[in-house]
Amino acid sequence: MILPRMFHSATLLSSGQVLVVGGNYPNSSACEKYDPVSNIWTSIASMSTGRFLHTTTLLSDGKLFIVGGFDG
Repeated sequence: MILPRMFHSATLLSSGQVLVVGGNYPNSSACEKYDPVSNIWTSIASMSTGRFLHTTTLLSDGKLFIVGGFDG
């Protein structure tokens, strides 16, 4: 990961990449994408509201549903 974090979520995408969302340190709105084929982490757009101790679910239409936890 680019940023250290705890209490985040990690979701396997249909592309085989992993989306890491939120967390409690240092920025709970930060999001990163990991490509296991190239072994590269990429920072992507942050959430408008930070979350930690939440869940992230990949829906059948490719959208993500982030629920629960606490505001960052």
